[in-house]
Amino acid sequence: MQTGKCELRNNCFVTRILTDAKGRPNRVEYFDAKHQGHEQYADLIVVACSATESARLLLNSASKLHPKGLGNSSGQVEET
Repeated sequence: MQTGKCELRNNCFVTRILTDAKGRPNRVEYFDAKHQGHEQYADLIVVACSATESARLLLNSASKLHPKGLGNSSGQVEET
């Protein structure tokens, strides 16, 4: 944070990681404390949630190139 190259946004909830045309993560969709939706572009996206929240986020991030969710090409993570 001291470099000025990152920012901490408190009380936000990421709903999906979005990808570019090549299927690479490049932005997130999130809601802020006022429940307003936003998209934020990023060079690097770090998923550091609890085990269940990380799985939720990655499954919710399905796309044309990742139909089973990000990081789930084998289909080992499933919703119950």
